[in-house]
Amino acid sequence: EVNYSLERLEAQAKTLNLTLENYLKAVKKTIDQVKSEYSKRAEESIKLDLILLEIAKIEKIDTTTQEVEEVAKAGGVPENQLGQLKTIINRRKTIEILLKLC
Repeated sequence: EVNYSLERLEAQAKTLNLTLENYLKAVKKTIDQVKSEYSKRAEESIKLDLILLEIAKIEKIDTTTQEVEEVAKAGGVPENQLGQLKTIINRRKTIEILLKLC
């Protein structure tokens, strides 16, 4: 996750015609500081995913194959990403239930 985020940052810097090093100088950060920030974000994201997964399990939230296929078809999602799509749909359903409780 951290490496992926760094690759995205480097790509964004290139769109500004900057190297990653020059971008980091401009924002006054080192690569280690950025890695640390990305690592913290990744850890928080994983914790949140685990919490949502447990809530979904307790509340028996699931997505049928038909639902996944309908969303995949509408969004042009490749077949090899259907498992990931199911996870995203389940997460969305869980968040919707939590929002209704607020």
